[in-house]
Amino acid sequence: MEKVKANEWVQNLKKLYVEADYNGVENKLRQNKDAYSDGVYYYNVGTVHIKKGEVGLGRYGLEKALIHGFQSPQVFHNLDLVREKIQVEDISSSGFFNYSGIERLKMFSFDNYLSFTLLCLIFVVWLMRFKFLEPKIRRVFLILLVCAPLLFQTFYLNKISFAVVLRKSQVYEGPSKIYSKVFELEEGSKILLSQKSGKWYLISSPSQMRGWVHEQVIGKL
Repeated sequence: MEKVKANEWVQNLKKLYVEADYNGVENKLRQNKDAYSDGVYYYNVGTVHIKKGEVGLGRYGLEKALIHGFQSPQVFHNLDLVREKIQVEDISSSGFFNYSGIERLKMFSFDNYLSFTLLCLIFVVWLMRFKFLEPKIRRVFLILLVCAPLLFQTFYLNKISFAVVLRKSQVYEGPSKIYSKVFELEEGSKILLSQKSGKWYLISSPSQMRGWVHEQVIGKL
């Protein structure tokens, strides 16, 4: 019985796609969210928003799909289409710093970094036990080196927040609309956030977009 219901639901979803009833598709997806893995769900929702012309929400969904491990070629293809459409130099095209590499590192959980650190520590202790590491300075250096990934994740990666601009909006000199407008953010742009003040975030990168933006117009990743 459950299988029949699932088949009926999939057929209804396909029918809505064919009829270009994208609002109907989105509603069906949200009603049956538990039927998908998070990555597949966000990919489908993001794709629907792109078909509706909502590039900000579309990119947000696709970026969330990648974060949740759904790294299908179609996701990257759709992201390329979004970047082509908005024609904005954002952090995804930065030549100064490899933000894509930082994003991949952020996908690993604290448990992953902790497990890796513990394994390396066990190896170092084993070397010390069998006197492969006699000088104390060398021991301290190796222990610090082993702990580096965990410290990097805790004190650096966790403080980095990426976001997607959900709709065209203004950037201000300070964390309020009483400040002067300094820039207009293009819908679908990807930005790097730093400090927060109330409901406002400071954009730290790209440098040409630096300023304060309200939390309502961005989707944090």
